[in-house]
Amino acid sequence: MKNYINQELKVPITSDFSSGLYDWSIFLSNFYLRVRQVLKIDYESFMILQITLGYYLNTINKSGSNSIDDLSFRFEEIINEKIKKNSGLSVTSISSALNLPRETVNRKIDSLIKEKLLAMNNKSIILGTNFQKIFGSFALETTHDLGKLITRWNNKDYLNRLIGLVK
Repeated sequence: MKNYINQELKVPITSDFSSGLYDWSIFLSNFYLRVRQVLKIDYESFMILQITLGYYLNTINKSGSNSIDDLSFRFEEIINEKIKKNSGLSVTSISSALNLPRETVNRKIDSLIKEKLLAMNNKSIILGTNFQKIFGSFALETTHDLGKLITRWNNKDYLNRLIGLVK
């Protein structure tokens, strides 16, 4: 993960910054409430799940973009071990990516394995059988909430101003 603390960033020059920040705060609050209530996991466990998901999405995307239905099929292949390739995704690599102690990551992965959100395949971490059950609805709800946030920001012309900060 990148360290943004010492990076010089452009300061948004806008008199209505608090309004956009409020929209973002609501989005994040709803998102993390769904993580806790729907997935029934804590923030660090969710981040471990996201690192695992991101690893497989990166691998999947190398062969082209996929629809949400296609992704479900590709995840099923991973879960059912039709893809025998050793992923190389380990406790150590996740620990390093999240800057968390290896033992903390190992303990949380064990918990995610018990919930069948993750699994182990030759010491590599893969998606678990229950991941596919939660993926579709969680992804759709998140996409819908993000769409609402973007619509609010677009109506206030925040998107163009945000894009201007990174040009």
